[in-house]
Amino acid sequence: MEQLTLKAEKRTAGENQTPRKLLKSNRIPGVLYNRKENFCIVIDRNNFEPVFKQAGTSHIFNLLLDNEPKKAFVKDYYIHPVSRQINHLDLYLVNENEPVTISIAVKTVNTPAGVKMGGVLEHFAWQIKVRCLPADIPETVEIDIGHLNIGEDIFVRDIKLKENVTIIDNPDKIIVGVVGATKEDEPKPAEVQAAETAGQPAAETAQKDDAKETKKEDKKEVKKETKKEKK
Repeated sequence: MEQLTLKAEKRTAGENQTPRKLLKSNRIPGVLYNRKENFCIVIDRNNFEPVFKQAGTSHIFNLLLDNEPKKAFVKDYYIHPVSRQINHLDLYLVNENEPVTISIAVKTVNTPAGVKMGGVLEHFAWQIKVRCLPADIPETVEIDIGHLNIGEDIFVRDIKLKENVTIIDNPDKIIVGVVGATKEDEPKPAEVQAAETAGQPAAETAQKDDAKETKKEDKKEVKKETKKEKK
């Protein structure tokens, strides 16, 4: 991945630095921290969004904090329930000599054998948490799923990474699995009745039409006979 750069400013207390006013001016409030330092920051949304689109929470990027170069990654973010825009950021300040805990994207390769037999592939987790030095962070975690049959899963414990990268996620968490195709729901009684009506043989329909015509003719004959008797 190309080197990404995000600009940020330290945020000071003041009437114009409240989260609401910052958001109205298209800037995102946040915090930048590690075990030793902690800063309140503000980031321009137009600068942040293209960086976040590529880096997500899985990649370290260059951070210019008041033009001072640093390294960081998005540790967490918060989305407004109505606007669906990010309204707060947690950035982790990276020390190149200290291990970090970071979520890495999972990428699957090959088509499962079970899918070729009619099964359906289901993704249960798109990331796993690892701990390592910043220089050892993998780009992605690639999983070969070609051998999976229907009813089989791949768990976190099945993933093998380099010795200097430790997986700290729940080993029993399922990453992907292949399930059997879901059966269609049985039709309701009303649907069955409608289907039966729609599927009546043409001969049966013709018989009903003939019966109607016969009744009409019988009524006509009765009327004629009644008139004759009156005369």
